[in-house]
Amino acid sequence: MHFYILNNTSKVVLDIVRHEGTVKESKPKMTKNRVFKEHNKTFLNLFKDDVFSDDNASETFRKFADGLTR
Repeated sequence: MHFYILNNTSKVVLDIVRHEGTVKESKPKMTKNRVFKEHNKTFLNLFKDDVFSDDNASETFRKFADGLTR
């Protein structure tokens, strides 16, 4: 459910695309399916860390990111 919400939030889509690219660049021989799995495995923690380190992050994103830790 978290991925569905994030994938449909315009402010996060660019971060998702960037992260998928980073995963692909880190291991260029990965299949598309493996990149997708690795992205799913690591993106939520990256998102959470980014939100809590950004003093300008919205309260909505902070509450959402806080829910990721539960």
